[in-house]
Amino acid sequence: MAQDERGTLEILKHSPPGERFRAYHRAASRGKKGRATDHLLMVLGVVIVVLGLVALPAPGPGFLIIAVGGGLIARQSERVATLLDRGEVGLRAFLAHGRRAWEAASWLERGLFVLVMAAAALVAGYWTLFWLLRG
Repeated sequence: MAQDERGTLEILKHSPPGERFRAYHRAASRGKKGRATDHLLMVLGVVIVVLGLVALPAPGPGFLIIAVGGGLIARQSERVATLLDRGEVGLRAFLAHGRRAWEAASWLERGLFVLVMAAAALVAGYWTLFWLLRG
């Protein structure tokens, strides 16, 4: 069983962008464990995504948590796998555009960007702390 899991994770790791989550779904579908396991993994994926959404305003790995939950859901749902493939391609294009813009920016523009992002992270952190202490 652990060997099967390692094999499906290797497929996820080595498949090209835009195809990896559907390949992961197909590989996981081949070794179906049973309905109870399917439902349990789906619920676990949804819970992890919700936890990631809650953690999103705080500085930290909110997007990573959401991606892990989405991967668990994609394992069970081809629609979600297709959505994640499209999202990955779009995110890679967005990040490539951001990298080109960063490389073309002057040192002053880069400094202002870093300052604004640090201020936004600070405000998000304080807002989250205030929200947690208030509730």
